[in-house]
Amino acid sequence: MRLPAIATRLRTGLLVLLFGVAAPAGAATSILVLDFGLRDDTLLPDVPAEVARVAQLAPWVRRRLDQLGDSVAEVAVPPELTELSANGYLLAHPERAAELGRTAGARWVLIGYSNKFSFLISWVRAFLVDTRDGKIVARAEADLRGAMDDARMTRRTAFSLAEQVHDLAHSVETARHAPPP
Repeated sequence: MRLPAIATRLRTGLLVLLFGVAAPAGAATSILVLDFGLRDDTLLPDVPAEVARVAQLAPWVRRRLDQLGDSVAEVAVPPELTELSANGYLLAHPERAAELGRTAGARWVLIGYSNKFSFLISWVRAFLVDTRDGKIVARAEADLRGAMDDARMTRRTAFSLAEQVHDLAHSVETARHAPPP
């Protein structure tokens, strides 16, 4: 590597340190958590108890993110947009979710859905969207097992997702602000 290139990298790294361009360690991350959608592939789809269970996921994720020190952004989301997260539209068009995040002043948007493939097990997936470029940068997953009215398991699954999202958002942010090697 040539000496001018090294000097440029050092100068850039020094500017980052001096002017605080990098997010300070432990700084609050602003996340907009959209309501989770439901993909129910069972023989008896969309049972009201399962719909209610999935509706509890986002509030529990928000609560846990808040406990972890993240700033949870809020914005009025049209109900039809929540339905789009279940059918995969927002995953195919994360820039739409990013627009909502920017409207709410959030750095990240979390799109989630529960894929119920049996009466006792669901896969819950959450995708972290960067509001700056509208791209999905990370995915968190957890199993949701047990009876539909088991609030303890629903909370445990949501907390697991929130902890993963918290770690992923901070890891991505740290990696983006790290000075080049």
